[in-house]
Amino acid sequence: MPKRVKKTEQVDPNQWAKQLVERTTMGDERPLDFKEQLSAYMRELGRKGGRKSGKTRRQWLSKDDRIRVASEAAKARWAKVRKKKGKG
Repeated sequence: MPKRVKKTEQVDPNQWAKQLVERTTMGDERPLDFKEQLSAYMRELGRKGGRKSGKTRRQWLSKDDRIRVASEAAKARWAKVRKKKGKG
């Protein structure tokens, strides 16, 4: 079976030069490295899923379970506040 040859797109040298200049002279903004880009992407994905799944989860939990989950969350939040103040 013959190997397929990849077709390369013709890139306008002026556009390529403009992109190169923009990348190298970003001013105050620094380019994100791969880990930061990945982290930002995953954070957005988690936020999106968290918003959606919270409503769905609430539908399937009983009232007692929702109360228990809410009280545990409140205790965890207050524990953080106490830890910051040095009282815990």
